[in-house]
Amino acid sequence: MKRLEAELKGKAAVERENREIYLEQIKLKAEEQRKTVLESIKTAGTVVGTGITTLLENPSKILMAVS
Repeated sequence: MKRLEAELKGKAAVERENREIYLEQIKLKAEEQRKTVLESIKTAGTVVGTGITTLLENPSKILMAVS
């Protein structure tokens, strides 16, 4: 009986450790995803901003865009 209890306690401890590792992996993946999304937003903003700046700095490009 004590052997069974010891086995169950050991299995429970291993499962808790595995759960903590799994949760840590989820957190790291979420952090990586957030960084990727933020970088994408920054890149898109830079591209759009550069395009708008170029368009507004050159009046002939404004006429070409309108027509």
